[in-house]
Amino acid sequence: MLICDAVVAAAGKLHQSLYENDDVELDIPLIHFTYSLIQARLVNFSELVHAFPNLVQTISTKYDQLNVEEMSLDLMALECCLEQLEPKPKDLRNADNRLIWCNRVQCIRPIIQVMITLIPRPSQQQTGNGDSEAWFHAQLFGEKFTSFLQNCRTTWIRLDVVRMFIEHTCPPGQSTHPADAENAFLLSKVLGENTDFSTVRTMTVIEKFLKRCSDEMRERLIRFDISQCEICKNPLQDPVEMPCEHICCMSCANDWFHEHDVCPICREEVGVDFKVEISEKCRCALEIYNSFRNRCKSFFMELVSVYCFGEQLPNPELVRKFIGYVIKDENETEDFTPFDGQGIDVTPVIRSYILQQLLAIKDGEKEVYKHLEEYLHRASGLAEQREHFIEVCVLCVQCMEDVQTVKLLKAKEGGANVQILLASRELARTLRTIHIHQNSLTTNCLKDIAGIRAALDVLSTYLGDDFAENVKRFDALPKCLETAKHLCSNSSRSALQLFLLKQLVRHDPNGIEAVKERCKTKDLKWIMPPQFEEQDKTPDTFIVHHENYHTVREALGKAILTSNIDDLNLVIQ
Repeated sequence: MLICDAVVAAAGKLHQSLYENDDVELDIPLIHFTYSLIQARLVNFSELVHAFPNLVQTISTKYDQLNVEEMSLDLMALECCLEQLEPKPKDLRNADNRLIWCNRVQCIRPIIQVMITLIPRPSQQQTGNGDSEAWFHAQLFGEKFTSFLQNCRTTWIRLDVVRMFIEHTCPPGQSTHPADAENAFLLSKVLGENTDFSTVRTMTVIEKFLKRCSDEMRERLIRFDISQCEICKNPLQDPVEMPCEHICCMSCANDWFHEHDVCPICREEVGVDFKVEISEKCRCALEIYNSFRNRCKSFFMELVSVYCFGEQLPNPELVRKFIGYVIKDENETEDFTPFDGQGIDVTPVIRSYILQQLLAIKDGEKEVYKHLEEYLHRASGLAEQREHFIEVCVLCVQCMEDVQTVKLLKAKEGGANVQILLASRELARTLRTIHIHQNSLTTNCLKDIAGIRAALDVLSTYLGDDFAENVKRFDALPKCLETAKHLCSNSSRSALQLFLLKQLVRHDPNGIEAVKERCKTKDLKWIMPPQFEEQDKTPDTFIVHHENYHTVREALGKAILTSNIDDLNLVIQ
């Protein structure tokens, strides 16, 4: 009955669009044609019924709410499903219930994605006057359908974000504090009905929520702050707890209590029996706290990657906020996190990720570069920000290099010669413009550095043992090599020469000795710095230690050139 009424409603809507009158005359051809147009929507309805077996009974109780003027069966079904999915405390109380709820949210993801694709584009709605199938589809997917479906999608996104939070912070198989599950329920409430991750408002809500969760976790574990040492203000390591319950690092405690017998924070005497030793209670609390923070970071990263980035750049306010995550402010650089007071991440993977995502968006570079340029101009002349300034520049170069590398890898799909030609053009372009950046550091300068690194890395892959054969196979290789030679041969740009050498060693399984031997040829001799030739002429008195010494020396040389000590560690072990 529901299907029948849906087809009749859709046929009536189509008839009215064609003849613009209220006298609906249904016939078999119109019914068949209408069914062919709404078949995909009926399939979606069927999928929802399969996922929620009691759905038909629920809709039957709301039968009088169905719109008889147009088909709304699939939309009402989706609305009923979302109402059933609204989280209740009992749904999130234990691990089994949470798993069931998360799976139910996930199961309607593909259905919503398919339904969103059915929304007609404006161009389809303007096509002809009943002379195309696209036009017929548009008549059945009016503004009400689009608006209602967008609202349903917003609701589902809110539920999906709660699911993400649960899966990251309350993983199956691990003990979970009841407050963590309650936070998941609270997240659904604070997001509200108008969840829109293209706005700063929603992202700010997420930040405040995670900060609150972090503070509650810390207070639950221990009386005082365990996020940082109370003395050096760096992330806490080897925690020492004083009788007054203040906490600091072991190294800071040793230095302090060498000359004092009072707490460095509250100045309360610690007593003669106090020993500077790691507190097991604080150590366990710190592990739990850091683990929770890392899980929240992972949640935040997934949320941003799924709902904040698409084919178009986010609105300017949100872009500025994301750039703020990357560079933080004039005084410090923080890893991409909603938590305050944390130190610089040695390997800021998440910050790199967010900047890569911004740079990878089509036509997004201009807006991103504008914000980066503002920072470079503001911070370049401030001596107290030098370390932070250098770190941000390195981060930008790495991200720009990754974007350029993706372009070069994609170019290889057209053949190696196309990739080499593109790398050659990049080197030639920077050769013409590199002198402009001698006295200034701009985003264009960083982009040129990234382009050179990506192009030289590609070039190095063709300078291996098969170099002679590659020269014959690829017409663009000699010119690319010559351009690289002009770029690297300048004495003021010896760093480029060393970078190319490092890439050759990194790509060569036979190590640095094989690279040095290959670079004795006429075409590649310029790659080897003069210092290496002088070193070869100096006798190595340790050579008498034979194979073991040679292996360690080879691994050490490779580690110095590539900044990777993994092979050296294996040899030493």
